[in-house]
Order: sequence, then C-alpha cells, then structure tokens
Amino acid sequence: GIDAEGLPEEPSADFPAQWAVVRDWDAPEGVEAPRNIVLCSMPSLIDKSLAPEGKHVLHAYVPATEPYIEWAGMDRSSKEYKEKKEEA
Repeated sequence: GIDAEGLPEEPSADFPAQWAVVRDWDAPEGVEAPRNIVLCSMPSLIDKSLAPEGKHVLHAYVPATEPYIEWAGMDRSSKEYKEKKEEA
C-alpha cells in the first residue's frame, strides 16, 4: 500500500473514494479521446481491512479508449503487437 500519512481516513466530497483524471477536457474527441483519462479509486477509504495500518490501497485504470480496429486480428506474440503496446 501507499503511505496514508496526510491522507483522509474516509471519503468526502473533497477526497472521494473514486475519481477521474482527465488530461484534456476539450479534446476534439471528448473525454473518451485515446489516452485521455485515468480512473482511480482508493477502496481502503471505504474498507480499512484492505490495507495495513497506516497505508492505503490505490488502484489506477486506463480504459482502452483507442479504436479496437487498430488492434483487431493482431497476434499478441507478434513484433507488431509488442511495438504498438510500447507506443501506447
């Protein structure tokens, strides 16, 4: 877990248990633009048993917002796939 020092012990309007970080709210494709959003949660704000005392759990998730067609049919063990993953 991460150090909980200075962090709240329970969720609030100022520090919710779940939030989103958006790189560019005005992106031409909106919030769903490729690589524009990270979804975060700190579930230990709700359930303290998820982290040792003095720690929190932080989960960050980047949704796959780029068009699937770019990945369709790719062999996951191929060089092309690995290079595309590096770009992402």
